[in-house]
Amino acid sequence: MRGHARRNTATRRPFGAGGSVIVATWNLAVVYFVYGLAFFSMGLAVWLEGGRASDPRLRRALQPLVVFGFLHGGHEWLEMFQQLGQLPAGLNSGDSWEIFRLAIIVLSMIPLATFGALLFAFTDRLRNIARVTPLVLLGVWGLGVFGIRASAAPDTLWAMLNVWTRYSLGVPGALLAAGGLIMRDTTREYIHKQMAIVLFEKGRGEAISVATIQGEFSNKFQITGNFSAEDTTRLATLMRSSFLHLPMVNME
Repeated sequence: MRGHARRNTATRRPFGAGGSVIVATWNLAVVYFVYGLAFFSMGLAVWLEGGRASDPRLRRALQPLVVFGFLHGGHEWLEMFQQLGQLPAGLNSGDSWEIFRLAIIVLSMIPLATFGALLFAFTDRLRNIARVTPLVLLGVWGLGVFGIRASAAPDTLWAMLNVWTRYSLGVPGALLAAGGLIMRDTTREYIHKQMAIVLFEKGRGEAISVATIQGEFSNKFQITGNFSAEDTTRLATLMRSSFLHLPMVNME
């Protein structure tokens, strides 16, 4: 009886350990599936509805966001299939597989950074900066890759490259996107509110123009008010005639 009990205990241990591994694998697969579905759905929604945006700058910025959603969603699903062991034998191993996984992450993070940079492109100069922002991030990422390859051990190389890619491309891209969206929401709050241009001379201020904001802040946005063409010409001449500092003050 004692020997029989020992045999039952010995046979139950590997079953319990194997069951834990299976549950953990399925849990992780579910996480990858949900993440992939969220990113893919976002890309699909932006692709279908982004063209209806009234702001041309926003329409341009949404295009790379579509690419980010599709690629990053596909990457998460690829990780899911790998966890479940559903990829073809020999495909999900070796350096070629790791390079492929890393390339998908890079190709998805760059459009995210482009989206965020384009949200800040109010002027032609900022638009040019937005175009080179992904190239700058790629350059920084490439320098880091060379450094990691020269110093990392073979068994930790791909893990370190994966982490470096997410920190050097994903984090700046997410910060740019979040900052651009916050700034866009902030400027939208002033639509249909009044703005005034006040000229201070000898300590006294005079409102030389009062208008209602009709669009988001950009290099070109519309304002309306009770002024004539002569008034606008006079205002433009007055603002160009001297080096004026024009701070914007929120007056409730």
